[in-house]
Amino acid sequence: ANQTRLQAEHSSVEAKVAKEAKELSNSFQSVQNLETDIYQYVVQGKAKALSSKKDEKEQLEKDVEEARKEKEQKEADLKKMSGSTDEVEGKMRTLNDVLESITIKTKIEKIGGKIKELDAKLLNVPPEDEVRQTLRSYQGRKDKLTEEIHKAKGKMSS
Repeated sequence: ANQTRLQAEHSSVEAKVAKEAKELSNSFQSVQNLETDIYQYVVQGKAKALSSKKDEKEQLEKDVEEARKEKEQKEADLKKMSGSTDEVEGKMRTLNDVLESITIKTKIEKIGGKIKELDAKLLNVPPEDEVRQTLRSYQGRKDKLTEEIHKAKGKMSS
């Protein structure tokens, strides 16, 4: 009887162990499924993150390329502007040279005109001997007139 009871207990313990083993196996399977789910979630998350980072990188590369093109365009515009500035400065220098030339020509013409006037006056001036002779004759006339005036005054007073 003791042995039967022991066998019954043994069977009961075996059943409990089998039941617990089955539960443990189910739990282990659940844990494995959960690990697989977590792994897939993490891998998919990383894949999404990598994809997102890749998209960000591509967008940044596009932005950098756009900025580079914009910079090149601005540099080209600056070169055009500096070229046209050089042109304008060249034209201004030419204009200033022309104005200076005109001013100098005008001054030369005025001076030339004055020289011609002086030459004409000099041509009209009689030679020195003639001038002295004319002065002597004027002095003689003056002396005669002064003498006549004195005579006339003398006659008037008498």
